[in-house]
Amino acid sequence: MTDLLAVARHLLVPARCVGCAEQRTWWCRQCATTVATPRLGRISGLPVVAAATSEGTARDLVLAYKDRGITALRRPLAQLLQSAIRDHPESARAEGIVVIPATRRARLRRGFDAAGEIAAGGALPVLPALRWVRRTRPQKSLDHAARRANLSGALAATAVGRVLVVDDVITTGATVREAVRALRSSGGTAAASLRPVIIG
Repeated sequence: MTDLLAVARHLLVPARCVGCAEQRTWWCRQCATTVATPRLGRISGLPVVAAATSEGTARDLVLAYKDRGITALRRPLAQLLQSAIRDHPESARAEGIVVIPATRRARLRRGFDAAGEIAAGGALPVLPALRWVRRTRPQKSLDHAARRANLSGALAATAVGRVLVVDDVITTGATVREAVRALRSSGGTAAASLRPVIIG
């Protein structure tokens, strides 16, 4: 089924919460309360805030948005991101956020940039500072070392000020590390890494 057909199907089929199957809504209040717990950690020495651990209900939410095309879930995901930004220790000093862009392959498959659309419209401006400069292999089939090698040098950046780096999901942190490397190489400052959802 193509992405457009998937979106059309979800517009025609009555909504059911992607977490618990409650009728008449794609995301119920009860499920929202179970995932709204930002968590602080570190990657490569940078403070990281995850809006939720990507397991159970939170994982269902992300996959329904990214892979099933339920665009109505953009709002709750954006709210999770904004909550994580507010809780980040560097947020008060950040000049904006830099979203790790979708690869061309992912954008063609989904029809949209998942993380970019979640981040738009928040309190901090989204700065389009990162771009892919070479094709990479799909990360899912690679181990930790292979993911880092696959992404090494794959991103380039335009110099920006002190920013938060945003990604939608993280497994090993290889993509975030590459984004921070590119920003620093450009003369900019990656104040911190931040993502709406982290896979624990």
